[in-house]
Amino acid sequence: MKKITLLFALTLSLGQINAQDITFSFANAQNTNDGTNDFYEVDILIESTVDFKLGSGQLYFNYNTAAFGTNISANSKIEYTQPTNYILGEFNVLDVYGQFIQNDNTTSRVSLSWQQALSSGAMVANNVTATPALLFHIKIQYLDVAQSPTVCFEQDPLFLDQTFTACGPTTFATVDCTNFPGTQLLNDSFNCTGATLGLTKQSLQLDVKLYPNPASELVYIKTPQGKNISKVEVFDVLGKKTVIPALANKTINVSQLEAGLYFVSITFNANNITKKLIIK
Repeated sequence: MKKITLLFALTLSLGQINAQDITFSFANAQNTNDGTNDFYEVDILIESTVDFKLGSGQLYFNYNTAAFGTNISANSKIEYTQPTNYILGEFNVLDVYGQFIQNDNTTSRVSLSWQQALSSGAMVANNVTATPALLFHIKIQYLDVAQSPTVCFEQDPLFLDQTFTACGPTTFATVDCTNFPGTQLLNDSFNCTGATLGLTKQSLQLDVKLYPNPASELVYIKTPQGKNISKVEVFDVLGKKTVIPALANKTINVSQLEAGLYFVSITFNANNITKKLIIK
């Protein structure tokens, strides 16, 4: 009788794990610039109807090739990070999770997988709960920042259910998925709403203009009506800031710059836009 009861309890427990719903979503989408290149950055979040310790997993992302180009993994245009306040950045004497493995699945889709490095016993507590938590961070370099990123999870059935609960053992140790395997989760869903940039940021990229471009002496900056410029900086292709005369009436003097490609960083009304400028 005890064996039957124990078997029923175990079956019920596994059924609850497999029946739970896990949701992946995006948050904090923004465009950034390092003085030379433009980037799209966004956080990936995870939540679940049943609390558990996260094991290995894999996600697929589609993106707009007009914005980023093709094969962003092979061309080193995408970077995944796992800061310490993110689930995959958990640390307990050693890193709980290993490094990412990324591959181009198609010319416009990239895959990311992660693995455990330490056992479930090394995890302090259930790290996936009903509250959306930061999983990892994505940074993709733009080919054309004026284009929409259109980043979203691939949701074709072929690419679903790639997430597992943590492998054991339940003591602090290196992970052993052979003898203490995790459980595959079969009810995942995806929300791409948070991957969308603010429309204001995108429209500003199109509304701000430099002219003439190419230029050799004076460059005029056109901004939307009511947008007051507070700072203008010019960087060369190596990211080194150049010295230019002070901004006057939305005009900068670039006559002392050598011919080549430059990047003009324009700050106004709490916004920052970077435009390419060619000096001839």
